[in-house]
Amino acid sequence: MASASYAITGIPTTRGPDGALPLRQEIDTWSANPANVDQVNLYLQALAAFQQLPATDKLSYFQIAGIHGEPFVPWDENTSPNPRTSWRGYCTHASVLFPTWHRPYLAVFEQILHSIMQQIAAAYPDQELRNRYQAAAQTFRIPYWDTAQLKERGGRRSLNVPYLCTLPTVQVFTPTSAGDTVRPFETIDNPLYSYKFVTTQGITSFQDQDGNFFPFANATKTSRYPPEYNSRNPTASSQWANGVVDNDSITEALRNLSSLGEDVYRSFTTSNYVWYSSTQQSNPPAPNSYQSLESIHNEIHGITGGGGHMSWNTVSSFDPIFWLHHCNVDRLFAIWQAIYADTDRYPDAWFNAQSSQLRDERGTWSIAAGTRENADTPLAPFHKDDRGSVYTSNDVRNWTRFGSSYPELQPWLPQYRDSTGEFNATLYRNDVVAQVTDLYSRVRRRVQNTQVPRNRLFAATQTGTQSFQGGSASAGGSFAPPPTTQGPSQQLQFAPPPSGSGQTFAPPPTAQAQAQSQGQPFTPPTTLPTQGQQFSSPPPQTTQGQQFPPPPTQQQQFPPPPTQQQQFSPPPTQQQQFAPPPTQEQAQAVTSPPAQTQFSPPPTQGFSPPPTGETQGQQFAPQPQQQQFAPPQQGPVGHTPQGQHSSPPPKKGGLSGLVSSAKLHFGEALTAGREAAQGHQPVQQQQPPGAPGNPGSSGSALATKFGGIIGGGFHMAQGRLGSKKQPAQPGSRGIDDEPGQEGELSRGFGDMSLGQPGSTSGEPLTYHEYDANIRFERFDLGGRPFTVHIFLGDFNPDPATWMWDKNRVGGIYNFVAGVQRGDGSACSNCETQSQDHTIVTGQVSLTTALLDDIEDPANGLHSLIPEEVIPYLQRHLHWRITDPNGREIPRQGLRTLKISVVECSATISNNPGELTQYGDHRVLDIVTEGRPAGKAAADGY
Repeated sequence: MASASYAITGIPTTRGPDGALPLRQEIDTWSANPANVDQVNLYLQALAAFQQLPATDKLSYFQIAGIHGEPFVPWDENTSPNPRTSWRGYCTHASVLFPTWHRPYLAVFEQILHSIMQQIAAAYPDQELRNRYQAAAQTFRIPYWDTAQLKERGGRRSLNVPYLCTLPTVQVFTPTSAGDTVRPFETIDNPLYSYKFVTTQGITSFQDQDGNFFPFANATKTSRYPPEYNSRNPTASSQWANGVVDNDSITEALRNLSSLGEDVYRSFTTSNYVWYSSTQQSNPPAPNSYQSLESIHNEIHGITGGGGHMSWNTVSSFDPIFWLHHCNVDRLFAIWQAIYADTDRYPDAWFNAQSSQLRDERGTWSIAAGTRENADTPLAPFHKDDRGSVYTSNDVRNWTRFGSSYPELQPWLPQYRDSTGEFNATLYRNDVVAQVTDLYSRVRRRVQNTQVPRNRLFAATQTGTQSFQGGSASAGGSFAPPPTTQGPSQQLQFAPPPSGSGQTFAPPPTAQAQAQSQGQPFTPPTTLPTQGQQFSSPPPQTTQGQQFPPPPTQQQQFPPPPTQQQQFSPPPTQQQQFAPPPTQEQAQAVTSPPAQTQFSPPPTQGFSPPPTGETQGQQFAPQPQQQQFAPPQQGPVGHTPQGQHSSPPPKKGGLSGLVSSAKLHFGEALTAGREAAQGHQPVQQQQPPGAPGNPGSSGSALATKFGGIIGGGFHMAQGRLGSKKQPAQPGSRGIDDEPGQEGELSRGFGDMSLGQPGSTSGEPLTYHEYDANIRFERFDLGGRPFTVHIFLGDFNPDPATWMWDKNRVGGIYNFVAGVQRGDGSACSNCETQSQDHTIVTGQVSLTTALLDDIEDPANGLHSLIPEEVIPYLQRHLHWRITDPNGREIPRQGLRTLKISVVECSATISNNPGELTQYGDHRVLDIVTEGRPAGKAAADGY
């Protein structure tokens, strides 16, 4: 008899009187809130237990992660997996099913995790503890990682890896340790740091066309930024086998990603579901259809994986950070749905057309051969009951079906009621728009607040699509966790991470936190824990150890975080603990044992444990045998991630250096100018640092400028003097080896309809927006993952540093893992897309980087008007390609790659509830034509 299907129903939920649901919350905000300490404790324990279930268990972490790809066996379906050559998998990438398929996937993960959490809560020996933890489990929902949300950390506001993901080990208060009077905490491997495989059976290694090997079959743990594999290098082999996690490299890459927030915001401005949902090129192609939720998702996979598991779609789901990332992807999808919920007004906001997806000639276990996916296509293998009924996109269209919502999506709040008490959909939609605008649109805020004269930024509204052609024949709030620099010995007890000066965070939005639900910054409440604060249930006081207070109640008061002057440097101990500071009555220096570092915690306002018999008036003192300290502070800005990923240091200035370098480079510039005047393209050779001909300073720019003019090569020299877009150190590249056709700038420029809108307060503002559009065949390299990097300015010649280069604006990641494995297994969707030459697209916003350059007069860019921006982009816009390990792939090797630049008008309304309105996109072929992989007018959209 066939076994019953596993019914995915979500966590059983009873809505509140106002219709409220529990929220999936941003992980740093959630873990920082003292009210959530029990949930954080249970979450870490449950996830660790989930990961340890045997691979033979259908509800094990191994099998649930395996649904996404490897080991390519059916899940919860009564079908034999033999022969393996017929297995087709469940892949829905580059498909309109991408966001909807992952929704029940998250739900089954959350449902199983919650079930384990309930078992742990019921195991606490004390009835009071059981009740408390069972209540915490009931309202738990998986957290998300908002990859585009700026947060304060180490005195710097930037994008960061979630703090809880950076710690190799954590200390939790378990049902077993609850009765231990000596060791009330149990130290465990942090289940968010990496996953330890219970088996690697069915996991396949990869080898690309160039012979580069990725030994996933030998990996016992997941990795982020593993070294390049070399079988003759025992260190690299060991790191691959045992797992290596380099979160600092992820953080550094994110901090240089100026386009991500704007890319997220721009994705909300299309109402077309097919465009929004998938990287697959629109039909017919359109220059304003390149941005998508999936493209943004892919970029994070590339940045987070660094050649490790997150970089490959068939093994990415084994990394625990995958679930935080995809929870955020579902959140972004839900926000988009809320914005375009009025299907009468936005008829293309769902996909009912059968032509919206490639025809699958082979099918899968649940999809018949020859099917075109639409909103009624089964989302295998996710069942909505125990009889085998499979969910469809229409079934999961409402994200609240599985018993949760997100902070931005709380229609039950009273602020969305009109004067009659009825729900007002317009108020709700406008507030959702205002929240995401505040979170992500850096360009909007900067344009509204810039000191640059408005007549240098704005344009009249444009109509009609135009292509500017090149070539001679053309016509023309958050919470601020501690830094991510940790050593292998550092641990965290399940308390919220300590905060630093100037940090802000938003507790779970409720009816009493309306300002926070709107994404507005606010001051941390007095209940924010101090550095070293520890939360647990109190074991009896002993002479051998410190007694720990129970989790805070609503009445308990905690001191504010330390100021900038209260820096704590930990001594080199074997274990990190976050312990409560002394009370106000005991606010004295905490002295460590002899020969250890001495420091003093910040003064507090008085810590009041619950008035129980054993803890009333409890005294807190450090254990004499164990150093207690806060996490290390953020390292210097010039931090070098593991693997020598260093950004170039600032270049030296000064008149003497300028003149000296000018003398060195003048002769080469003269020759290059002559060749350019004669119609020859100069071929750059990679020079060693400081070698003649390597433009590494303003002096070289001076020489190039005058040498080029004298030689007749004005287009190579124009505007380079004084620009910050010069290499920051010897060895960096200067002007691209195939510059754009600046001589054609005047052609076709008469239809720009430029104007200067009035600056009267209250009027909408219209400015110029610029984007890099990227397209290629997804399986151009046979399913090899790669990143297309977009730079605005010179960059280091070493491709291993490009992900962290200061002039890297953004990129597009091709999230694939080959069509067919060495054992004959295959992905049906991948196979079909390979044979059909499926084209995928992505977009990188350039406007934020351009505004950065405008604000520095030395760059020579003074406005966003095309007459200035086009030649600036011709000189400074570059693109390169690397594989997941940072090895360069020649641009000519990716035969289908086309890079283009598009420009449009963007109108900002004074109503924060309205999205920026973008005009018709104009393709600026003049910027890219004639360069490797640059789009020409004849290439179409």
